Amino acid sequence: MRVTSLLAASLVLLCTAGCRSSWKRDGSFEPRLEAPAIGRACTSVECGTAPTVGRVMPGDTLVGELKPEQGCQCFFFEGVEYTLLDFDFTAEGCGEAPSLSVEDPEGVPVELEATTKGGSTTARGLVLRRTGTYKGTICKAAGESEVLYRFAYTLRLAGQDDQRFFLTPASKEAVSFVATRGANCMLTLRPEHACGCVPKVVTVKGPDGTRALAVENQIEGAPPARVTLERDNVRTLRFFAAKPGRYTVTVASEDGTEGDCLAHVNVVPAVSPGRRLFHDNHDCPEGGGCPPSSVASLR
Repeated sequence: MRVTSLLAASLVLLCTAGCRSSWKRDGSFEPRLEAPAIGRACTSVECGTAPTVGRVMPGDTLVGELKPEQGCQCFFFEGVEYTLLDFDFTAEGCGEAPSLSVEDPEGVPVELEATTKGGSTTARGLVLRRTGTYKGTICKAAGESEVLYRFAYTLRLAGQDDQRFFLTPASKEAVSFVATRGANCMLTLRPEHACGCVPKVVTVKGPDGTRALAVENQIEGAPPARVTLERDNVRTLRFFAAKPGRYTVTVASEDGTEGDCLAHVNVVPAVSPGRRLFHDNHDCPEGGGCPPSSVASLR
């Protein structure tokens, strides 16, 4: 009888103090049993061993902890229309697995066509329909045991077909594409005949309708925008997107030239160097509004 009681007590201890047996505070997993802590555990942020969460980019990993008295935590990330969202969500705890939901900038739930296996949920290629701040919510039943979770996401840009134009000096042909903030954008205008048109870039408008190449609209520290004329009259535009959303480039040909031209767009999204950041344990803001500045914001 005494052996049975000791065994039962050991199982209870494992479930109350050792639920994070395979979880490491740097966001990774390791199969081991941690000794039960006495008193309030020191989180990585409080101990100064991890950066304070404020800005998280695609490629970062957000690590969070839902305490027993908490029901939900929220995080926010910047999405762009017609980009493809991939995410990985992993949770560990003794109770029921927490739920994950995502709302678009207008508060409409995003249908998460995801695959769940054990404590991990994975989704690939979810099409975002709006540009703006998306809200993710992770919830468990209040009063249940502590849950540790990890969330990582990337945004991919769908491929864009080349466009063909017949350009004249009076042309106002538009090349449109979407970009995430900080993306490296390149537009190549290639004449189909060397003796044909000499293409030129007339205007570049950003998501807010302003001049995207204006000095005041550049990202601080980024290389300046460039429009160059290269061999065989190929015109190339290069710039870094200061705002997320749709960009529109108006093109024509230089005076005295006209002809067929091929427009090729290449947008390379900015990616984080793989940082691990920690949620600061704030509850979700009431009323669905924006969180305090210290709450995890994926921007």
